[in-house]
Amino acid sequence: MADPSDTATAGPDAVRRGAILRRFPDLAAAAMVALPGGGDCAGFAAGGLVFKFPCRDAVAQGLRREAALLAALRGRVRMAIPDLRVEPGPPLFAWAPMLAGGHLTTADYAALSE
Repeated sequence: MADPSDTATAGPDAVRRGAILRRFPDLAAAAMVALPGGGDCAGFAAGGLVFKFPCRDAVAQGLRREAALLAALRGRVRMAIPDLRVEPGPPLFAWAPMLAGGHLTTADYAALSE
């Protein structure tokens, strides 16, 4: 069986799962679900956490900015703000506890009014 941390022998999802399990070994038995959408990041959910892996190097800096912006907003608005944390990797990824609610799809966004 291929080592999930070996990018030369494992597929991208196996590498991402390996990165998650190195940081969160208690999720080894948890179901890991790929999240839909996202051209810039691959998303996964497991054990009440959501994970975002940038698909390109240029997106990694955006994840860092997103985490900083969310931290600045937390406590300043009266709504739930994700507590996004960035793990330097490799591979770099961000994670946060899931917020209550569901995932908005492209169709959901299209149905929103201005």
